[in-house]
Amino acid sequence: MDRPDRTFPANPEAEEAVLGALLIDPDGVIKVSSFLRADDFYRERNGWIYQSIMDLHEHRQPPIS
Repeated sequence: MDRPDRTFPANPEAEEAVLGALLIDPDGVIKVSSFLRADDFYRERNGWIYQSIMDLHEHRQPPIS
């Protein structure tokens, strides 16, 4: 679901690129976790995916095996 209450421009392709990069390079989580939060994603489902990747990283599990 999209969040229509957001007032700033959305870039779904950029969100998907970030998620794809994290799936390709799990160490990328270390690089973005200090400034990127699930709530930063315009598309709620992308935030859920990001949070899942972060949770897996916290449990030392790769997002894709």
